Amino acid sequence: DALVQPGSRRGFGIGLVLALCYATLPPVEAMLQAFSQPFTVQDDARQFLFWMQQWRDPALFVGDPIAEYFQAVTPFGFKAMHWLLDILGLEPFTANKLLPLPLFLATAYFSYRIAWLIYPVAAIGVAASWFTCFFLSLIDQSLLSAVPRAFAVPLFLWFLFACVRRRVLAIAAACLAQGLFYPLIALISAGVLGLSVLHWEAGRARLALDRKSLAPVAAGLIAIVAVLLPYLLNTGGYGPVVSATEAAQTPAFQNGGRSAFFLGSGIETYLCGARAGFLPVEWGCGEAFRQGLSFAPFLAALLFIFVLATPIGLAIKATNSASGYAPQGAIFLAVIGAGGFWFVAAHVMLFELHLPAATCSTLCAPPPGLPAHYFSARYCLPLAAGFAPKIRAAFLSSAVSHSF
Repeated sequence: DALVQPGSRRGFGIGLVLALCYATLPPVEAMLQAFSQPFTVQDDARQFLFWMQQWRDPALFVGDPIAEYFQAVTPFGFKAMHWLLDILGLEPFTANKLLPLPLFLATAYFSYRIAWLIYPVAAIGVAASWFTCFFLSLIDQSLLSAVPRAFAVPLFLWFLFACVRRRVLAIAAACLAQGLFYPLIALISAGVLGLSVLHWEAGRARLALDRKSLAPVAAGLIAIVAVLLPYLLNTGGYGPVVSATEAAQTPAFQNGGRSAFFLGSGIETYLCGARAGFLPVEWGCGEAFRQGLSFAPFLAALLFIFVLATPIGLAIKATNSASGYAPQGAIFLAVIGAGGFWFVAAHVMLFELHLPAATCSTLCAPPPGLPAHYFSARYCLPLAAGFAPKIRAAFLSSAVSHSF
């Protein structure tokens, strides 16, 4: 009963334990595999970690252009963290195998706390946390890789948590951490901050330009500009990225190529493509196109509607004082709006704002990663979906009564 009782402090504690317990399962399974045999390393992690062996043996990789490149594109915060851990005796490849556990725990914690602040029912928070962690465990390139982009999710959720609580210093700290570990996600945060001056009341938006509303926006944007400025001023000595015209003439960027970007149709490319599409690859519409299934366009349309309808529905509930939802629930609408803006901007300035996941992406020379809009659709929609009525009803009737 405590899990479904609004505002129950006992339910809050039980729900938090359930959320954190579930979050340990994917990283523990990954650690068992990672430590089962020597010389095991996650595929993406090796390119960010191998050059760090120079810290223990400076004679390694001297004059190696590949080592120099990945040293240049590895974010400062990621390098500093592993340098400190290495000094403490935890070498980078071992640390990489251990980091998914705290990353998942942080993700589960912030997901649960955000859900509780918006709708104080423990079961809803558990559902939101479980869904978020479940989607993150589907591919090993996310939190399980413990590469720079793995830090984007917990740091972005920390940022959202600070926004919901309206903590100015926490917002600035989260934005600084994003820029230090994965600058790409700071662009989404900047968009969310910009849209946060729109306050929704009775289904209508109004500009909130008072000091209380503008203080967190100013603090966050100042932090983002300060931490991203070095990326804008320093390209690391490397030349310009590939242009859209060059990519269109390069077989590697065509359908079936190593870094396929331009696929068979507009819907497949811009909605379902792994490198250019709006929808996360885990949702299956890209695979439906690859298999030649006739319902693939219909599936893409349904998923796109879901992406838009979920935060809009939550925002509508949040503006209705009788619904029980906190007004801060409208933040998910800002997340999708910010992600959509950067998605369009990335295509307009193709490969200038980001590159495909197999090459270099966004802001001159940050680490390889997925386009910015993926983080809004892939990781915040599962969190928002925890509030959806049908999911909530199913969760309350079955999952809660059979929890661990």
